[in-house]
Amino acid sequence: GETTSGGWGHRIDKSIALGMLRADLTEPGTTVEVEIFGERFRAIVQKDEPLWDPKNERLRA
Repeated sequence: GETTSGGWGHRIDKSIALGMLRADLTEPGTTVEVEIFGERFRAIVQKDEPLWDPKNERLRA
């Protein structure tokens, strides 16, 4: 696959990346590796829905 963009997910307090994967790797929960500037990182495929904090545990006033 190929990563098309990435950044910090402030609401979930984790790095996120958007990209394209082979169809057989798109099941949520599938573990893949992402290479960023020559270093490999473990990544987990998420559901195709917004990443957010449903319990508002990170709510800031």
